[in-house]
Amino acid sequence: MTHPPARRRAARLRTIQRRIAQLQYICSGTVSHQARQCGKPTCACAADPAAWHGPYYVWSRREEHRQVNTMLPQELGRFFEQAVENYRKLRDLLRVWERASAEALLAMTGTNSIRRPHLASERKTRSPRKRRRR
Repeated sequence: MTHPPARRRAARLRTIQRRIAQLQYICSGTVSHQARQCGKPTCACAADPAAWHGPYYVWSRREEHRQVNTMLPQELGRFFEQAVENYRKLRDLLRVWERASAEALLAMTGTNSIRRPHLASERKTRSPRKRRRR
């Protein structure tokens, strides 16, 4: 027989897992809107910034330690915005899941706290830093 707190923890984990499973597409990075000049000297956008073309969607992200920007078609921009939002939700849910898992596992051992108190003997003493002369 499981105890009521254990049932609550299990229900919380199931809720988190269900919310993660509902997320469809995920993409890291950001999606921004940009307006651009076409470059034709006779176009209205050459003289008036309010007449620039767009808005265009640009998906920016990091790949292999480099910034990558991708122009997106108008019809895909909203999907990428939702995918970026889903990625942020996923990261948040994973943090909550990790915390809830640790609490559940610690409860099984009879430990109530996730934070482990530091003992005085475990503390590292630091020597004061010397200032560099400029």
